Amino acid sequence: MSKKHKLFASTATAALVASAIVPVASAADLNDFDSVPAYAQEAVQHLADNNILQGDENGNFNPSQTLTRAQAAEVLSKAKGLEATGIEDFSDVKEGQWFYDAVVATSPEFFEGDGTGKFNPNAQLTRAQAAKVIVLAYGLTGEADLSNYSDLKDVPAWAEEFFATAVENKIINGKTATTLAPNAKISRAEFATMVKRAMDTEVEVTVESVSAVNDITVNEGEKASLPETVEVTLSNEEKAQNEVEWDVTKLDTTKPGVYTVKGDVADTDLEASVKVTVVAVAPEVTGVSAVNSKQLVVTFNKAIKESTVISNTTTGALVANSVAVSRTVADSNNPNKSVTSVTGSLSEDGKTLTLTAAASTYFDGTYAIVLADSIKATDAQKLDAYAGTVTASDKVAPTVSKVEFNPSTGNFEVTLSEPVASTPDVLRVNGTPVSGLAPVANSNNTKFTVAKPASIAAGTTASIHLAGTADYAGNILTAFDGSVVVSDDQSAVQVVSTTQISSNQAKIVLNKPIASSDDTIDAAISALIDGQSVTAANVAFAKDTTDKSGKTIIATFNTGYTAPNYFYGTASSKDVTFVFANEQIVDVYGKKLGTATQTVTMSKDVTGPKAVSTKVSTDGSYIEITFDEVISNLVKGADNSNITLRKDGVAVAMNGSDADVVIAADENGDNKVLRISPDDTADLTAGTYTVRLAAGTVEDTHTNDAAIVNVNTTVSGTTTDLTAAFANLGGNNNQFQVTFSEAVDSSALERTNYTLDGTVLPEGTDIYFADSSKTLVNIVLPTDSVNFGTVGGSASTNNARLGVSKVTTSAGKVVVTNSATVKVEDNTAAELQSASLVGNNIIKLTFNENLSAFSSSDIADIIDDLVITDGTNTFAATAVASGSDAATATSSVSGKDLIITVTPGDSNWATVTGASSVTVKTVDTGDGDIQDANGVEVKADKSVTLTK
Repeated sequence: MSKKHKLFASTATAALVASAIVPVASAADLNDFDSVPAYAQEAVQHLADNNILQGDENGNFNPSQTLTRAQAAEVLSKAKGLEATGIEDFSDVKEGQWFYDAVVATSPEFFEGDGTGKFNPNAQLTRAQAAKVIVLAYGLTGEADLSNYSDLKDVPAWAEEFFATAVENKIINGKTATTLAPNAKISRAEFATMVKRAMDTEVEVTVESVSAVNDITVNEGEKASLPETVEVTLSNEEKAQNEVEWDVTKLDTTKPGVYTVKGDVADTDLEASVKVTVVAVAPEVTGVSAVNSKQLVVTFNKAIKESTVISNTTTGALVANSVAVSRTVADSNNPNKSVTSVTGSLSEDGKTLTLTAAASTYFDGTYAIVLADSIKATDAQKLDAYAGTVTASDKVAPTVSKVEFNPSTGNFEVTLSEPVASTPDVLRVNGTPVSGLAPVANSNNTKFTVAKPASIAAGTTASIHLAGTADYAGNILTAFDGSVVVSDDQSAVQVVSTTQISSNQAKIVLNKPIASSDDTIDAAISALIDGQSVTAANVAFAKDTTDKSGKTIIATFNTGYTAPNYFYGTASSKDVTFVFANEQIVDVYGKKLGTATQTVTMSKDVTGPKAVSTKVSTDGSYIEITFDEVISNLVKGADNSNITLRKDGVAVAMNGSDADVVIAADENGDNKVLRISPDDTADLTAGTYTVRLAAGTVEDTHTNDAAIVNVNTTVSGTTTDLTAAFANLGGNNNQFQVTFSEAVDSSALERTNYTLDGTVLPEGTDIYFADSSKTLVNIVLPTDSVNFGTVGGSASTNNARLGVSKVTTSAGKVVVTNSATVKVEDNTAAELQSASLVGNNIIKLTFNENLSAFSSSDIADIIDDLVITDGTNTFAATAVASGSDAATATSSVSGKDLIITVTPGDSNWATVTGASSVTVKTVDTGDGDIQDANGVEVKADKSVTLTK
């Protein structure tokens, strides 16, 4: 067998071994080195020179002296450079003994105890034990044939595999040519030789290079699957797979672009890299569903820009013409089902739009829903216009999701699982009826509030019973019986912090929500500047309406203190002290703020606003310059003379309209954006635009002028989208033609680039170009691929949604993902599943789908599509004897069952059906009267065994 070596695949591991081999002595220092057997001299010299083996107190090596287990542990721990990192629980190994560290370092990986909790440090090491610890210490592998050794029977069972490996690696050559002497004690010279041989098997292998990692392409929003390992080339020309830890902190798969991701390769100082390309995807509707009788949910594949679909986030009013909902068939008995007006709310991640039916209308039936391509994603891409239907049938009763106590308002707040038609009229708190429950504005009747009864003490738990309403589909609210904890924070009210907001505003934060009114707060706080009280007219204190926690007070210096100097005078900063009157401000738990003072150093803002970014507006008609602070004044000059606009270096005339240069809010609602357009009614054409604002064109709220602004932005040239239109091919169901707006490549013939009702086209679909210009693609579905349709109606009325994506032109342009309604018909035959004999003369055939009505008393029509046989005889309706009666039969269909009642007459019915084994088989030799519910003949050549 070949020799096996343990490979160290990293320089770190090799360095660890090397660090343990530090010359500290020499074999020449040993008094008895000449007595070391010739076979062991090289090993002893090497181990002594490297301070692995040492002489005794007299300077002798004692080569023939036997080795103890403790001494062997000492040698291996030094040879391997091991440290004692744990605590070994041997009763005869104690901290402080010379061998303690060596035993701990080598156990239990190499050495084990005797099973009674002892290590036996002074016991002499046997050759079998030496084979085991060396094989384990050096990770040796391989297995030699030991059958030639005469004393193999003496090798302990546990040691045989270690001996085989040691012999294979030439660590042990046998005590003699034919003996192993496994139980003989081992000498110091022998052990030194074995260890040196094991050390020689170690081959230092380093990593030379890291193989390149294939580029990765993912669609926007998808997760990039980076490889867990990379292939490395070792110095011995072998290959290995090393783990890699990728640094993905700068990889953002939500934003299209090309990213280079680097990673540290384990056990090396090398680095791997991979290029990740994130491809932009067009926004599209991925689903529409009715979640209850009042609400529809539309899901998108990427975040939608809220302002393109919702015009008022408070009321939920939608942008005009962005969404349309209508009932496909009006219900004259209940006009409230004819929903035409909806409000909307967008989820935090921008991917879910919830539409709520307005006023008393609600969803019940089928509704058409249309979303216009004026809706855009947050990256400004237009939504693929969507038109579809959704069916609502709410059978689920509304429930109470939670009841909470809001200490800021002192109210109980009830949240329901869905909108209800009216305010619940049954509310009992601790068994006592409570009135005043009222809906929360703009909650769509999903949230209600009522003042906590005075009888309910803070710090207690109140029982709640709520009932007495229904959703718009008439499902009655499930009565709620639960409890609510009335919180009671009796800790002291304290001022937590005071910070500057702007030149004339500061923010004061308390540790608990404030119950006091603004008038009380304003009267309870005063301000000192330069040791002088600020008159009440010059400073106002009020709760911060934007802080939902209710803990913040805003101090505003006004009236006598005006921009730009306010109260600073010639100073650049001032210390402002706020004084809080004793027990005037009260928190929501009734605790009062004691006398307190807070001082903050406020600095005068003397810096004008600075432009920080420039871009084209999402509607394509404005250049938007964003500043680092709120801008409050705009000095345009006559006919916008302070503003110069150039396109590709050529001046562009400004028409002077106020609508063409305006201050606008950024995404946080702050007026930090200046919008500029030569004509606000038209989109900017392609080119590079330069905007120059004269000094002082804009200023901040403290009248600091902006310096001269020079910015550039580029408007990309418009590119015609690759689009696709759909139609049935020649009016045929299950055959379609896709018309592309320009020539496409072979990707248009890929089945996986098309879907039918959201599922990839089936295997066997025939797809081919219908013209030499490669703009027309024909699609023909295979047999047995469509298994739905209008039961009892015309197959031509069956609709399906054909979609296309990922088709490209030779130039790499990708088709705009799209879908449209096409006509399909059932082409999947029903299959016979089982047959049973009911009584003597009634046979029931069961198929895997519903059958068309089939009622006949003509036995020829009934059985010409079937073969009933016992293997020898086949049922025939004809009479056996001349002049006798032939068999007759009637048939009927019940769902998936065809039931045939036979009157045998003088036929062979009894003979065939009375046999021990009878087979029923469908055939296509008859007139095809047995059909599924959509008129497709049942599948032929399907056999089943008749059960009786």
